[in-house]
Amino acid sequence: MLEKDTYNSVVDRLMLMTNTNLDAIAVHSETWGQQLTSAMNVNGGDVSSATTYDYIIHYITFQWKVLFALIPPPKIFHGWLTFFVTLIVMGLIMTLTGDLARRFGCVIGLSDTITGITLVALGTSLPEIVGASFAARGEKEADGCLSHILGRIAVTVLVGVGMPWLVAAIYHAFNMVEKTGDKIDRK
Repeated sequence: MLEKDTYNSVVDRLMLMTNTNLDAIAVHSETWGQQLTSAMNVNGGDVSSATTYDYIIHYITFQWKVLFALIPPPKIFHGWLTFFVTLIVMGLIMTLTGDLARRFGCVIGLSDTITGITLVALGTSLPEIVGASFAARGEKEADGCLSHILGRIAVTVLVGVGMPWLVAAIYHAFNMVEKTGDKIDRK
């Protein structure tokens, strides 16, 4: 019985030491107004500690900050509305990225496949490569960082190539096309 009391007192002391005000460290805002105000102000409204770099980044990313501030706050419907609206916004951004990449590939004379594999796949991997290179500099051995980069690129290429083929195979399996002479018959 004494060991259980000792254990409980140790756990209670640890809980008191680690207990923090979670609202003070919350990243999200309570209302749309707070989100928009934070997005429209340099450095989230803390102008006194803003540097020149903060001002430059604010003006470059202003439209994205406002777009993401329009996503509902997590307090509404326990975060479910935030989750689904975020998925919709991500889909729109991916569609925009794909369309811009397709147009750029058309302008410079690349096929959609080459544009997708090189520009889009490498463009989405580049920020992760930069982050992993910074992490590798701080490590004694960079095996984990390098394997993470290679794994990420492999998954991007395999899913990027395999998923469209899977969808095309399923589509054509249900929409069989028979060509007889000059006539195409669909089932």
